[in-house]
Amino acid sequence: MAVASRNGRSSVVIYEQGAWKVIHEVPFILTSVWASKTDVWVSGGEAGYVAHGRREGTDWKWTVRPIAVTTPVSVVRGIGEHEIYALADARVWHLEGAGDDWTIDFGGDVPADEAKFVSLVGTSPDDIWVTGVRGSYPPCGVVAHKSAGVWQTVIEGTPDEPSDFGLPSCVAVGSAVPMTATVGVATATAPRELVAITEGFFANSVARIRLQADGGVDIASSPFSYAMWVDKERRSIWGTSSDDLYLAGFSKVNRGHDIFADTSGDAGVWQISTVAFTGIALMKPFHVVRGTRSDNVWLAGESYVFHKTTN
Repeated sequence: MAVASRNGRSSVVIYEQGAWKVIHEVPFILTSVWASKTDVWVSGGEAGYVAHGRREGTDWKWTVRPIAVTTPVSVVRGIGEHEIYALADARVWHLEGAGDDWTIDFGGDVPADEAKFVSLVGTSPDDIWVTGVRGSYPPCGVVAHKSAGVWQTVIEGTPDEPSDFGLPSCVAVGSAVPMTATVGVATATAPRELVAITEGFFANSVARIRLQADGGVDIASSPFSYAMWVDKERRSIWGTSSDDLYLAGFSKVNRGHDIFADTSGDAGVWQISTVAFTGIALMKPFHVVRGTRSDNVWLAGESYVFHKTTN
């Protein structure tokens, strides 16, 4: 399932029996799609727009399920067939079961000042993550986790005064861990484990965040120096585990094996592969990398979709 956009319009397309088929069209640009075997959810474009498509035989029935906000819904995700979440107005919204009304699940009744959520992922209804940032100078990362119906803020900071010769940084809020960086697009690589792209003042990194049994948080980071040349919110990372990651970029796919250092300091490196068609490198941005196994990985970007079927 994918969204294809051109000239201010978007189409929801599905790949079946070796061909792409259009199943829904709107006169604006969609920015998010999530699908199961029988259901599709899309959002973006107009303020509060969310639509649900359900397969009925060979056709699809579509229903608009709007959220009462004045800005576009940046992300819509399903965590199971009947647990739908969305990001809008610096809050997490939830649509449960067959209910008709979206409710605020995290973020408060009033949007927090200078806060922005970027990514929402999870492995089950008891293992959901949201990432984002508060402020810009410095950027203070935000990461929260939901389990057993309760949200816990894992990473959160507030700006600290800079020293005479240093850059401003973030100090902890409550029991959360501070991070002076935007915590961007992410993927849930295992229960209670998140991998996210982080961006500080001068460098990009990929961070692995693990919740410990004793309530603590373990954070490991792997920097990368190359430029992605893709808008922050349109980047994509996915992996079969935190030891085998794929990162989409401009004309390239980056694969990281064992990139997080162990106690001895040993770590793998990022391998960079150029995306080519008929032997010619494609100078196009790639915005989505997803899969189920290392031999079933999809890469989508401007005008092209690729399918990897080997390790």
